Amino acid sequence: MTEKKTQRERSAGKSIEPAPAIPERLQTPAAIAMLLVSLVMFFQEVIFQPKSFYSPDTVASMSFQTLIRDAEEQGIFPLWNPYIFCGMPGYASATVHGTRTFDVTAFLLQRTSGIFQWLLLETDIGWVLLYYALFAIGMYFLILHLIGSRLAALFGAMAALFSTTFIVWIMAGHMTKMPVLAFFPFIFLLADRLRTRFRWTEALLLVLAVHYLFLPAHAQMIFYAYCALGVYYVFFIVRALRRKEEWKGWIRSALTVAGATVVALMMTADTYLSTWEYLPYSIRGASPITASSTNTASGALDYDYATNWSFPPAEIMTLLVPSWFGFGTTTYEGVLTQGNPQPLNTYFGKQPFVETPPYMGLPVMLLAVLAMILLRREPFVQFLTILSILAFLVSFGREFPILYDPMFAIVPFFNKFRAPSMVLALVHVAFPILAAFFAARVMQSKELILDNLKRWRWSLVALAALLLLTFLGKGLVRGVYGIFFSPQDVGSRLARSYGPLPPGVLEELYSYVVSLVQSDLAIGFLSLLAILGGLVYFAQRKIGYSVLTILVLGATLLDLWHVNYRPLKPVDRRVGEQLFTAPEYVKYLLQDTTAYRVLEFIDGQPPYNNSLAYWRIQSAYGYQGAKMRAYQDMIDVVGLRNPVLWQLMNVKYIISNRPDTTSYLGLAYDGPDRKVYVNRLVYPRAFFVSRLEVADARTILERIARASFNPRSVAYVLEDPGVSLDPLLPTNTVEITHWGIQDLSLSVTAGGRNLLFLSETWYPEGWKAYVDGEEAPILRLNYLFRGIVVPPGEHTITLRFEPRGFAVGKQLSLWANLLVLGSLIGLGAATAYKQRFRGT
Repeated sequence: MTEKKTQRERSAGKSIEPAPAIPERLQTPAAIAMLLVSLVMFFQEVIFQPKSFYSPDTVASMSFQTLIRDAEEQGIFPLWNPYIFCGMPGYASATVHGTRTFDVTAFLLQRTSGIFQWLLLETDIGWVLLYYALFAIGMYFLILHLIGSRLAALFGAMAALFSTTFIVWIMAGHMTKMPVLAFFPFIFLLADRLRTRFRWTEALLLVLAVHYLFLPAHAQMIFYAYCALGVYYVFFIVRALRRKEEWKGWIRSALTVAGATVVALMMTADTYLSTWEYLPYSIRGASPITASSTNTASGALDYDYATNWSFPPAEIMTLLVPSWFGFGTTTYEGVLTQGNPQPLNTYFGKQPFVETPPYMGLPVMLLAVLAMILLRREPFVQFLTILSILAFLVSFGREFPILYDPMFAIVPFFNKFRAPSMVLALVHVAFPILAAFFAARVMQSKELILDNLKRWRWSLVALAALLLLTFLGKGLVRGVYGIFFSPQDVGSRLARSYGPLPPGVLEELYSYVVSLVQSDLAIGFLSLLAILGGLVYFAQRKIGYSVLTILVLGATLLDLWHVNYRPLKPVDRRVGEQLFTAPEYVKYLLQDTTAYRVLEFIDGQPPYNNSLAYWRIQSAYGYQGAKMRAYQDMIDVVGLRNPVLWQLMNVKYIISNRPDTTSYLGLAYDGPDRKVYVNRLVYPRAFFVSRLEVADARTILERIARASFNPRSVAYVLEDPGVSLDPLLPTNTVEITHWGIQDLSLSVTAGGRNLLFLSETWYPEGWKAYVDGEEAPILRLNYLFRGIVVPPGEHTITLRFEPRGFAVGKQLSLWANLLVLGSLIGLGAATAYKQRFRGT
């Protein structure tokens, strides 16, 4: 077969391999069915039993279900979240989402995910499993397009689908990552097809794929996807120019992707204009007042915070042996728990903690490396190799500052993201494709094996010997592992999480880690032996295509599932329901119908928890990865234990699991696991202040920290607003008459021109104040809060959250959707007309 013919068949997506038992027209549906069935089988415990996952991230998100329901009942789109951090932009920070009926294509996708969830027996994770299915299907068609082998495409798609990093996202509650990644292979597929020939239908489908990529608003995953596209176009354009080959197709494809990006951004303009408005006020877009590192640039995340999850180069070993540095969350049964199964995290690497190692399968890893070496002349292999190396280097973060630090300082948006290790998602896409390349070339060109048959046979013998030694020699495994990590090494590192470990406990944990390593090696060697052996014997015509299929797919699932099952510990849904059954201390708080906030402390620390929002209880703290910069500065400088800050935040109740003898706290409820204390120094949600003073940000925060002023006497501003205030009179009154999700009304009486302090987070992009219907400026008081100057007399003050970005974006989204859908319908009608005309 000539190279020209091979390339033509690949472009047409045809399989160039021996025909299996399944007829050709059914092979692709059968492959898709296998992907879907394997997905259902892996999550069968969650689908067919009343179980689900309740990670902290999942619970944090579920806590806002009440807010979303209330907004729907009131006929409003939830833009503000009043229940955490003294209020914050809910939609702009991706904390809460409403139904975007104006985004017609997104609405259709949402309904499709609902149908998929219904087909999976209404399991809680059914909607997100749709995106896993789409990702696997997209990977299958992309690899088939590139290579032309259905078995290789199925192998690569299966390996990518069950990559441990991707699978654990569901368990950890990271529900927006896969909905982004799901459309990545489709975008690459369409971009490559548009390179050879421009078609309006495919260009419009590309717009939809990019639009769906943008929908979850996980900016970091989207950024990495576009980085991969950038490397793709730079590599192939430069290659074409150097080799004096056709380059216009690459430019056409790149321009089409750029145009699709613009239209797709318009289709989600309400989301991204809202986020763009919020960015300068969030920790992702404004520098901390107490930067911990000189590497922190203006408008960037704190460098140390951003690089906490830098992937240490030594932990590349976990790509081969996932338990090499312990393991993330797994289930332990042994002496320490009297034989009872309990979750245990034995990870002892340099990162703060990990749920699981970034394992993608020992066979996938080694076959990908073989592709890099033996197929290095293949252009797409070269591109994937470069992309993988770059992703690895970036993932090292502060462990490799020669690259990371310049990127953090120069590359747009890069310094808004944390967890450099997240970029390894690109490797988990690239390596399965590379492994599929190698498998396909063996099947298509058996000389790759036959020309070096002796080496391949000895490799299989060596693998078999390693497998035998691993199965039979636990002492040998322990001895080899001990060369790298002694029990004392493991104990000192685990002490960060568990404190000093007694010798007996340390020995038990060390033996447990060694047993995990032995299991990883045994299953990994077995799977690799099955796949390599299958390819070698297939090249020698000693086994058929069907047997090879069973070996390749079976070994892939065996290797990945044995690792993925470790963190797969769903909980009975009744346990989850109990999380949102109001405990007695919550019932006590709900008796108070006034405006107030609470703070919760568990063992002296505020928990990362939003659960109180479920019962409409407003907290002065919470759990969100993109909180407001002003709030974070307040906590960093002042601290959550400050009584003046409690007054400013309207904190009326303190919830604790410990007794508290603080003089100004009175025990109001004494329960078995929680105590509720009333703050006797509490200030109301709104009150008048005597005077204004100008001070810089640091001075304001330090005065609050030192409790060196009376918040009823003076309020601080960063800039002189140029207003004069009259003395307060005893007749001044403030009453909250209406309290909504994103609006409130007050009835006030002022004895003169007075300053009203509101214990609400200051956010100028959308909040408007009206005094008797006339708009009034909102001042920034005490660094974090709002203030309004009230004229003499009785007045009605109304505040409403009306961000312009959302209003403009909503209209842009609607019209862009109509344009794209109209174009698709028009093209379909034109095609149907032409076919009918030709038929006559």
